[in-house]
Amino acid sequence: MPTKEKRNHDERPSAWARTEERLKIIRRNLTRSDAEIGRMFGVTRAAVFELRMRYGIPKVRSNTQHKARLVEMARKLPSGLTITDAAQRLKLSEQQAYYYGRSAGYRFKRKKGKHERADYWKATFKTLTPGLTLREVASKLGISYIYAIQLCQKHRYKTRWSGSARPPRLPFRTKRG
Repeated sequence: MPTKEKRNHDERPSAWARTEERLKIIRRNLTRSDAEIGRMFGVTRAAVFELRMRYGIPKVRSNTQHKARLVEMARKLPSGLTITDAAQRLKLSEQQAYYYGRSAGYRFKRKKGKHERADYWKATFKTLTPGLTLREVASKLGISYIYAIQLCQKHRYKTRWSGSARPPRLPFRTKRG
């Protein structure tokens, strides 16, 4: 008759059977972290990671799968959203929403703002007569003198010197060094 120790040893599964069981558990719980899976059967996250690497089990939450999931979500967005709206729907920052949206080939609707102001000033400077002074530019456009300097620089509008026969020049705001 076998001793008590001998019977327990015979009833326990072999090392390979235990490993196979662990691999099944890992495959069923790929969305969980290695630490969580390790807690299920009492080993460290490093042991789970080692098993995954040895038997070629990819982790669903790794960067490539995460990126692919977000790109798929971006593809499913309705057309004509701004970056802000897309970010709210994807629950991401605006930069991330733009990144994943562009990766998915999504065409964002431009938000009203800076680009429209630039287009407006570009068209306005084309209508101005050439060779005005900075003061005349500011008064014609109804803006401050400093803002007139900035816009003239940006749109390459050459102003003439006030009360001088000198040729027109691009204004500058700060002293040249």
